[in-house]
Amino acid sequence: MGFRKIKINYIEKSLTRRMIISKCRAGIFNKANALARLHNVEVAVFINSPAGRQYLFRSPGFNSYSRKSGRSSASLKKARILKLQAKLVGVMKKLEAEKQREKVLKKRFEETLQKYNMKEIENSSLEELIAFKEKLETLRKTVNQKRMEMEVSLSY
Repeated sequence: MGFRKIKINYIEKSLTRRMIISKCRAGIFNKANALARLHNVEVAVFINSPAGRQYLFRSPGFNSYSRKSGRSSASLKKARILKLQAKLVGVMKKLEAEKQREKVLKKRFEETLQKYNMKEIENSSLEELIAFKEKLETLRKTVNQKRMEMEVSLSY
């Protein structure tokens, strides 16, 4: 006696879905059991119903399989650890490169300050800051005058 093919489609009504799950559960477990026996495989079926109930079917040899897979999962964990360690080494190299880049940029900044005889604003006194502000204001006025002159010369 063979199994008839069932067309699978989504059921709209939740009450109908619940009834069908409860009716089909035994059939699903029977098919899983037949599959396990016919093909000599370990099968597990877990059903989480819309009502929130959980049903589990395991073929007889599944417990030994889960113990075997537990051992293989340890090797998977080791592989994952090695992969993460390699990623960590790469990140550490990038960090070291960025630290070197920071040193180069700081050195360039210091050289630029010395070249133009400038100080950092944080290290300046109040009098120096006021003088710097006045220089900036005169520079702004000069730039505005030049802009006005250029606009006038372009308008002719």
